[in-house]
Amino acid sequence: MGRGFAGKQRAATPGAIRTLRGHHRGLVALAFSPDGQLLASAAQDGVKLWQFPKRREQAMLVGSAQPIGFTGDSKKLITLAADERIKCGTPPAANL
Repeated sequence: MGRGFAGKQRAATPGAIRTLRGHHRGLVALAFSPDGQLLASAAQDGVKLWQFPKRREQAMLVGSAQPIGFTGDSKKLITLAADERIKCGTPPAANL
C-alpha cells in the first residue's frame, strides 16, 4: 500500500503546492489551530499533528479518528475518537 499525503497548502505564489507525507491511508479531515502553529490531519491510521511553518510531523494520535478543531486559544485539540467519544486535550509535544 502506498503512502498517502496529509494535505496540501497553497503558497502565496500561484501554482505552488506543498505536500505533507505521512499517513498510510486516505485523508479524511484537516484542522488548523487558530494561531497557525499546528495542523491536525486525520486518516484511518489516526490523527497526526504537524508543526507550522516548519511542516514537520510532531505527533501521532492513535485511536483518534478525526480532528474536529482546536480551542480558540490553540491550547486544546478536540478529536473524535475511534469509539465515537469526543476527546479534548492538550496536543502532545514533539515526540518524533
